[in-house]
Amino acid sequence: IEDFVHPADHGAVLDIVGALRAEGHARGEHRVMHRDGHAIWVRSRAKKALSDATVVVLEDVSEEYKRREDADDASRVNELLRETSGIMFWRFDPEAGRYVVDPDLSRPGGLGVVGNRTMSIEEMNAEIHPEDKARVTRAFSRTLMTGEPMMLEYRHSIGQDQWASFRSAWRGLRQGASGAWQVLGMTQDVTEVAEARDAALAAAEAKAQFLANMSHEIRTPM
Repeated sequence: IEDFVHPADHGAVLDIVGALRAEGHARGEHRVMHRDGHAIWVRSRAKKALSDATVVVLEDVSEEYKRREDADDASRVNELLRETSGIMFWRFDPEAGRYVVDPDLSRPGGLGVVGNRTMSIEEMNAEIHPEDKARVTRAFSRTLMTGEPMMLEYRHSIGQDQWASFRSAWRGLRQGASGAWQVLGMTQDVTEVAEARDAALAAAEAKAQFLANMSHEIRTPM
């Protein structure tokens, strides 16, 4: 066992052996060493047979573990993007009528946990500000019909009577059986940028109004 099983997984294999002795069958996952020196993840299934023989089947699940690792890496990247720039990724399946989104977007009022959640159209629409809902719906419906990329800014609920400014960009990914397009999108919290922009616009408007008033007073002195 020392030469065959990865050193870090000896305990897992001993647990399989213990379950086999106690129950007559066992299963588990662990790494075995390839003859070229690298480790392979396998799923072991063991069962006692007649004459004290044991049947063991090893299934190579290395690709499955690689996909898990890639998914974990992607999840950590998404978490980093959320923390540093407020970026969230999502996908919409028109056949199921559901979004798969980062949890930040599916939980109003705070950060979620790493991983994916699903939301219905109704749940997503409920988080959009009533004054922005028709505009978002028109743009999204166009992408569903044509796959055309879109980008817009709208207000999204972050709690009771509180709204954040979100900028979303999305595009059609592929057409489904119904002809509607699957949609892949990215949403960013731009509240600070929007507030700074609105403050700058308000200051510019106040300055323009002040200059207009001064010009009027100069032209019409008392």
